[in-house]
Amino acid sequence: MEEKEKDVIEAKIVKHEDHEGEEIPAILKLGDDEVIKAVRRAEARLEVAKKIKEISLSVTRKEHWSDHNGTPYLEAAGCEAIAFLWGIRWSDLKYEKVQFQDGHYMYKYYGKFTLGNITIEAIGSRSSRDDFFRVRYKGDQRIELPPDQVDEGDVWKAAYTNLLQNGIKRILGIRSITWDDLEKVGIKRENVSKVAYKSRKKEEEVKRRGRKKQEEKEDWKAKFLEHVDEFRKKLGDDTVDLVFEKFGYEDEKSVNNFNDAKKIYIALKASSGESESPEESVSSKEEGQEEQDTGLEQQSKLL
Repeated sequence: MEEKEKDVIEAKIVKHEDHEGEEIPAILKLGDDEVIKAVRRAEARLEVAKKIKEISLSVTRKEHWSDHNGTPYLEAAGCEAIAFLWGIRWSDLKYEKVQFQDGHYMYKYYGKFTLGNITIEAIGSRSSRDDFFRVRYKGDQRIELPPDQVDEGDVWKAAYTNLLQNGIKRILGIRSITWDDLEKVGIKRENVSKVAYKSRKKEEEVKRRGRKKQEEKEDWKAKFLEHVDEFRKKLGDDTVDLVFEKFGYEDEKSVNNFNDAKKIYIALKASSGESESPEESVSSKEEGQEEQDTGLEQQSKLL
């Protein structure tokens, strides 16, 4: 025991800087001829991998792809087209349904994929909890469907497609596919169907903007009523009522459109002999929906 402790105490700890050089990679310990051969094999394999990806993608069409939040997604028909090209077969398919306590579920698909004398196993899965299946939008309102309203067939088919994707792309070594890869074979991102998911952060931003617009709407209405009251004192009720009649309104309380309120305000200013400011001029550009969207933001300048 004492001998072991003595050995440990006298053991020399060699710091990294005491080494005269970095450790030589194992591949460089081979003979020069072997290293050269290894490099050439690696270069050849790299070129083959690039060619396999290019040829595989060339048999797909834009209909075989979709844009899922910026990521290229290969549909089942595209997977099958690539598999047919290379003679890939799949077998021993089976699936299971995993049930969760909240009523949601997941489908898992298993299978074997064979290319020549090579066989691999793959798994595909999809859940009813995925936003694609359970989330719907009514305007800016996010609606989450309960489990019994999610289309179970869609979840099952998506799990199967996911299995094909994983198996076929894995056996060919083409799992990382970019839009640049697809553009090389004539498939442009702007030409494929798009599937976009709103993140929680974006939803909160939409709600915040909605609340702000509502506050602005209430704000311009209050300011408009204040100004009309001033004009009634200055011009008299008859003159003010004639202006409202001209624009098809009975009085200021019946005005519910910001753009009409803006025009009435300008008309009342003109009747009182006040000149228009540049912000108050009404141009043809301010017509339509764009005017309504931007008008509320300009209300603080106008009213």
